[in-house]
Amino acid sequence: MKTITKSIILVLTIFITAFQAKAQFTASEALDEVIISTDIITSSTNSALMSQRTLVISYFLNNDPNPNTEDFLENVLQELEIIEEYSDEVNYYANYAQNLNSNIDVSNITSLASQIEGNGDYIEIDSQSFVNAINNNDRTEATTFNNSIRTRLNLMISLVDQIKIAIEELKEVVKVYNVRIELVDRNTGNSIDPNTLPGYTARNLETNEYIYAGDNQGDPINIFYNLPAGTYRFDARDGYFDGASSTTITLSNDMVGTDGFIVVTLNYWSE
Repeated sequence: MKTITKSIILVLTIFITAFQAKAQFTASEALDEVIISTDIITSSTNSALMSQRTLVISYFLNNDPNPNTEDFLENVLQELEIIEEYSDEVNYYANYAQNLNSNIDVSNITSLASQIEGNGDYIEIDSQSFVNAINNNDRTEATTFNNSIRTRLNLMISLVDQIKIAIEELKEVVKVYNVRIELVDRNTGNSIDPNTLPGYTARNLETNEYIYAGDNQGDPINIFYNLPAGTYRFDARDGYFDGASSTTITLSNDMVGTDGFIVVTLNYWSE
């Protein structure tokens, strides 16, 4: 089923577009695309199982001498094409995510996707043999190929479930947060315009990396986008005669507001 040319094109596409990935996706969003692809694989696998069930009932239970093997074969091959296409999508977006975040390893996911494609190749062969056996009224051979097809289709569903579990684990690793700095007067508690100070930094206490708010042109001066999960010290850059306190916070889901931001409040002071 899968051609060497298609595989080469897929690999080249991953590396050619990798430099654009950061602008288009976060790693978490790329992993979401993997989940979408697995849902399509599951749907097509179930559709193939239903086509097989229809033929089995017609031939084995109703003893139809001329069951509709053509429809069965057409439907199964069509679903196998979809399964192959979206197995490639799983590989593509899994590698996309890894390009964006080197802290994750997607080799298990791509291996499972390859197993899905491999089983698809066997199902294609067995489906043709199944039809030939039925057309020749060889019930023994038909039973053998029927069992093989059903086993492999169910294995596909199991492999998809394993991919989904692995993706959910990786999403915890690549989770990112948006943070907004707000200033309050340390004496009155009144809100202060964050643009009063020159800027804000976040230091990841695990990696010692410094990140600057408003780093991209046009971004608000007090906004940090897509901070990886971790513990950060947030500081303000002092003005001529003013500044703000620092605070240390471990980012977590329960801190995220309805607007999608974690608010970090710093106490403003001035001489």
